[in-house]
Amino acid sequence: MYSKAASLLPFSSSSSPSFRIPSRHIILYLLLLLLVPPALHSVYTSFAAFRTRAALDVVYAHYEEDLGVRDGLERHVRRINMRLGWKFRIRNVVYLKGPEEQQGVRMNEWLDGQGWVDHWERLENLGREGGAYLHHIITHYPSSSPDTTSPSSPRTLADKTLFVQGHMAWGNVGMGRFPFISRNTGFLSLAPYRTGQCGHTDQGLIYPQMVRIWELFRGTKCPEEETQLVTWAGQFIVSRARILANPLSAYTETQRMLYAPPDDPIHNDTAEWFPKGDPSNPFFGHSLERSWGVIFDCNEPRLAEESPSPGL
Repeated sequence: MYSKAASLLPFSSSSSPSFRIPSRHIILYLLLLLLVPPALHSVYTSFAAFRTRAALDVVYAHYEEDLGVRDGLERHVRRINMRLGWKFRIRNVVYLKGPEEQQGVRMNEWLDGQGWVDHWERLENLGREGGAYLHHIITHYPSSSPDTTSPSSPRTLADKTLFVQGHMAWGNVGMGRFPFISRNTGFLSLAPYRTGQCGHTDQGLIYPQMVRIWELFRGTKCPEEETQLVTWAGQFIVSRARILANPLSAYTETQRMLYAPPDDPIHNDTAEWFPKGDPSNPFFGHSLERSWGVIFDCNEPRLAEESPSPGL
C-alpha cells in the first residue's frame, strides 16, 4: 500500500540510499565548535580593550632641540606613539620655551601644521623642563579637589602622564623600559636610577635643596641615615593617582621656589661650581630633576641596583 507519510520521510524505506557524514568531517565540525567561539571572543575582548584604553598625556618640554623626522622631535613623537599607542589613547602636548624662530621655521606655524600635536602652549623660559611639568600639573589639577587654591580649569589630568623633553636622553634605557609601562604603572623613570642621602648623591655631588623637596612632599624631616632613590634626566611616567596624592599647594610652592628671582635667598644654596641666579637654569631645577621619585612615592633605592629597573 502506498504510504503518503512515508513518502515525506527521505531515506525512510529500506530501498532508500544511506546518508552518512564522513568521520573526518564530524571531527572537523567539532573542532570548529570548540575553537571558533573562543577565537571570536578573544578578538572581541581585544577590540574592546583597545577601545577602552587608558588615557595618556605625553608632555614635551621643548627648548631648541632638533625638529626633524630623522633625529628630532618628530621622530621622538613617532617612536613613543608607536610603542604606547596600542596601550593608551595618546594626547600630545608641547610646551615651548625656546625662541619663536628655530631651524628656519616659526614654531607656532610649524606646530599648527603637525597633525600629531593635540595642544601646544608657549611658556616663559624659567625653571628648566621642571617648570613645564609643574605648569601642566597645576593647570590640570582638578578643581573639585578639597585644596581651595586649585585653579578653575576645564582641563583634567589623564590616567597617566609621560613627561619628556624634546629629545630622549639615555634612549637605550628609556626605550628599554617602555614594555614595563601599563595601566597599573604608578611611577617609572625613563633614565638611570641613582641613590643618595638627603641631597648627597652617590656621585659625590651635593644638592641641599633636595631636603626642602623631601620635607614638602613627604611631610617629615629628611632621614639622613637612610638611602633615597635619585632620578636623572627629567623623563618619567606617573599616574593620575600619584599626582593627586600630593596637595596642589605642594606643587605651587615648588613652582615658586623654581621660579625664584635672582635675589631670592634660595639661590644661596647654589653649589660653587654652578652658575648662580639664572632663572632659566636654577640650581633648584637640578634638585627637582633628582627628586621626582620621592615626589611621586617611589622612594625605592633598590631600583638603582636592578636591571632593567622598572618603577612602582
